Amino acid sequence: MLDPTEYNDQDMGRVEVKNTTCYMCACRCGIRVTLEEGKIRYIQGNPDHPLNKGVICAKGSSG
Repeated sequence: MLDPTEYNDQDMGRVEVKNTTCYMCACRCGIRVTLEEGKIRYIQGNPDHPLNKGVICAKGSSG
């Protein structure tokens, strides 16, 4: 995974990575959402979050 929060990729165009919180259950895990041209492309756990340390459940990864 690329660390910058915003970058340009020749194949994908403008890509942003946003750190946020999952609200699919009561745990409120930290997630990283990758956006391509403003649309969600994938969701993964935030390894820097103190609660879930990068691990998210199926609910969280499905968005």
